Amino acid sequence: MTIRKSDNTDMNKQNNLLVPYFSQNDETIPSEWHNRACGITCLAMALAYYDLDKTKISDLIDEGLLIDGYTDGIGWKHECLVRIFRNKGLHSYAEEFRAVDVDLVNKKFKTGTFESQLAQSGVEKITHEIDRKRPVIVSMHPAFRDNEDGHLVVLIGYEGNPTDPSGFHFHDPDSRFSEGNDLYMDRQHFNMYWRKFAIFSRQLHQI
Repeated sequence: MTIRKSDNTDMNKQNNLLVPYFSQNDETIPSEWHNRACGITCLAMALAYYDLDKTKISDLIDEGLLIDGYTDGIGWKHECLVRIFRNKGLHSYAEEFRAVDVDLVNKKFKTGTFESQLAQSGVEKITHEIDRKRPVIVSMHPAFRDNEDGHLVVLIGYEGNPTDPSGFHFHDPDSRFSEGNDLYMDRQHFNMYWRKFAIFSRQLHQI
């Protein structure tokens, strides 16, 4: 499993979306939010890519709080990030590619029979969106990189086949310990840590 800096050995790097990079640890962001602003910072990167909004990240945080978008101990609600995207003039929605099998007798559940198929459809949808020049925000499990909690990153490109990519190029808003821009993770790392949630966005005139 690998996370590294994107480099010229990556065959498709030249096709990466030119998404501006912002850090959630920037001095313009209140320090009390440095460990909690990944979702809003990813949103700001996407907005800058679409060139739709110049709102400061600190103001986006305030907007998110005003619409009850943050839960202590959990983080930013995906529906809040979607709502802010819409507030700024984008079509947006969150999608989950998970399933469970429910045992009603014993009142238990486990990973669903169809989850692997759903996850594969999610990967194909992500590559399709990137091919349409649309960055995708994805949710990752703790320990994905340096994070102790769940984390959000922006996918900006991929390597290999769109139906079976070998890995993804991404921006990680957390730059506390190392650079977060223009990184690459192989497919094994993505499969292990992706929470199977994604946030999609597109301009209003796009189909």
